[in-house]
Amino acid sequence: MPEFNRRGLMQQALQARRKAYAPYSLYPVGSALLAANGDVISSASVENACIAADICAPHGAFLKAVSESYREFVALAIATLNGDPPCGICRQVIAEFAPDIVVLLVNEAGEFEELSMAAVMATPFGPHPA
Repeated sequence: MPEFNRRGLMQQALQARRKAYAPYSLYPVGSALLAANGDVISSASVENACIAADICAPHGAFLKAVSESYREFVALAIATLNGDPPCGICRQVIAEFAPDIVVLLVNEAGEFEELSMAAVMATPFGPHPA
């Protein structure tokens, strides 16, 4: 497992979460993507009345990174209310660009779970019971 500042990366994802635009789901998400050169690319979820136009935080981080010529990644921290895994579209984007990435799922209390991308792919995404 590569060495990196897990707490620092999670803090950046939590800070990005505060910038999310989530008026429909009321479920803001932030992410911080660590490139192999040490740069961190952060992103927040941006919703739209047309759900197909939404950009999730992990997807946004990869869009920003790849458009700036980053191609190698070490870790991705995703901050949500409950520490949920990314949606299916985000999983596909992550798998495309970083199949061996370390994923940190952090909740708003700062508690986290560290997973391989293979483990994330096997983790269900969906609504939580009330």
